[in-house]
Amino acid sequence: MSKLAGIERSVAALHRRAEDDEPRVEDRAHAMLAEKAMLMRKGKAVADLWDQLSDGARLAYGSDPAPGQPLPDALAYRKVPDPDAFVVLDLAVEAMDVLHLGPQHRRARFTRADGWAGGWCAP
Repeated sequence: MSKLAGIERSVAALHRRAEDDEPRVEDRAHAMLAEKAMLMRKGKAVADLWDQLSDGARLAYGSDPAPGQPLPDALAYRKVPDPDAFVVLDLAVEAMDVLHLGPQHRRARFTRADGWAGGWCAP
């Protein structure tokens, strides 16, 4: 297992306004996780989980050429399901800090120590 100081993930949601029907980023959510340990499982250890994925979900794991490779044009790639690209992370999460940025910002902190009861804090 590897010890990690923390993981950050950002999520942006696209919404359409009825008046102009243009996509825009309306709200943002940001979560920071502090975990004690992480275990990465792949290959035979997750084969049973891979088998449970729908064909559509499997398309998210693999492409030709590989991600980051140059293309002659925007759509010159194909999705190729690759079970070796499927990885499961098991985290022992100790705390979460969640921030919502919108018209009214909100922030909450949750910890394993308090049974994930959580509480509001200043954004």
